[in-house]
Amino acid sequence: VATGPAVAWACSGPGAAEAIARAEWGGWALVVLAVGLVASASLRARRLGLSTRSLAAGWILVLAHPGLWMTARGGDCGAGRLQSALLFTALAAAVGLWGMLRPVEALARGDGPGHDEGDPSDPDASSPRP
Repeated sequence: VATGPAVAWACSGPGAAEAIARAEWGGWALVVLAVGLVASASLRARRLGLSTRSLAAGWILVLAHPGLWMTARGGDCGAGRLQSALLFTALAAAVGLWGMLRPVEALARGDGPGHDEGDPSDPDASSPRP
């Protein structure tokens, strides 16, 4: 049973080599951007003394990023590589931004470093500070 017309993609002819090169470089650039975003969010969370476990999703997105493994030499001249790399980079950016903003919210709630009032594991928590 045919569900519709078959679509055949071919990447050949004038401009094909340039399109493939753009897709390969674009994929690598998006990987670097995703690594930078997630790494900066992780460093910020660590600098503030907060857990970086919540940023594991960002690192998983970086490791599974299509810019690392997907080829641009297929039939679509790398359009699929660029589109999926852009999607993964946007998701990593969202996780990274959340990871950068989350410490600010945690500090505002008093969950961050320097907020030890009422902490039963801190022996000085019960005594008021001057």
